[in-house]
Amino acid sequence: MVPVPDASNASEVQTAFLTAPLDDKEREALRGAIEEVPGFPIETVLFRDISGMMMSHAHRATIVKTIKEHYADKRLTKVLGIESRGFIFGILIAEELDAGFVMLRKKGKLPGDLYACTYDLEYGTNQTMEIQKRHLDADDVVLIHDDILATGGTLGAAIDLCRQAGIRPENIYVNTLVQLDSLNGDQKLKGLAAELFTLLHIS
Repeated sequence: MVPVPDASNASEVQTAFLTAPLDDKEREALRGAIEEVPGFPIETVLFRDISGMMMSHAHRATIVKTIKEHYADKRLTKVLGIESRGFIFGILIAEELDAGFVMLRKKGKLPGDLYACTYDLEYGTNQTMEIQKRHLDADDVVLIHDDILATGGTLGAAIDLCRQAGIRPENIYVNTLVQLDSLNGDQKLKGLAAELFTLLHIS
C-alpha cells in the first residue's frame, strides 16, 4: 500500500484550520439537511447522508456562495472533486471560480497515465484513488473538495496525488462540507496543505 504522507515527512507548511462564517440560521438549516443513518454501509458506522443539501436550491446557493467568497482571492487553477459526492459541488465551485475541474476516481475508472495512491477508509482498507497525470501541473494551485472529512484517509490520499505531480503544499487547499470532529481526521492533514476550510462541524 502506498503510504499517505504525514506531517513528519512533508515540506514545512503551516496548515490553517478554518470554519466558514455562516450565520446561525444558515448553519442550522444546513445541519438540519443532514440525515444520520446508523449501520450503513457497515454495522459500526453512523453514516451522514448529505443528499438533503443537494435537494434544496437555498442550501446549494449558501454552500457555493460561501466557498466562492472564501477562495475568490486564491487564484485557484483547478478544483479536484473526490468520487462521487465531491463531484457535485466541486463542479459548481469550479464554475464560480473560473477554474478547471478534475476528477479523483476509484481504481480502474480513468484511462491513460495515472497517479495512484492506496489508503484506508473509516469502513474499508486498501482503497485506491487515481487521477490523470495530464490534468495536473507542478505550478497548479488546487482546491481539493469532498463532502465529509472523517478519518482523513481519503483527503490525505488526494493530497498525495497532488504531491506526486510536484504541487507544493502551500498551493494545496482542502475544503469539506462536514467535518466529523470525533474522528480527528484534520490532524492527519496537518502540515500537508495550506488550509482546511470546513462549513460544518459535527461531533
